[in-house]
Amino acid sequence: MSFTGGTNQMDSTFIVASTANSTGTVSLTGGSFFVTSSTFSIGNDGTVGGTGGVANVTVSGGLLQAASILVGDNSSGSASSFNISSNGEVMVQGGLRVNGNHQRWHAGSDGRATAAV
Repeated sequence: MSFTGGTNQMDSTFIVASTANSTGTVSLTGGSFFVTSSTFSIGNDGTVGGTGGVANVTVSGGLLQAASILVGDNSSGSASSFNISSNGEVMVQGGLRVNGNHQRWHAGSDGRATAAV
């Protein structure tokens, strides 16, 4: 799934690759993606500690904002990744949780990760 511009908003949980052996890829290269009152869940079933697949998330030129973010469960043994680069920005009101054993988190020299208080 790729977002390249404009404003995209969801009022409910956004879930991709929620089952074992699935892979979800989300790329935000411009614009804004808001999950205003719920969870942005990639490679997870949308619950803390829940099961799912592998996540590949890249934010490289836009804004991702969510109440909480759940990334990857690693149920298939592959590594999940969450990358912020270039002019990407991530804002999380509740928290960011990376499940499983093999995840990579990277914020590039221009990337910003912020937590709202």
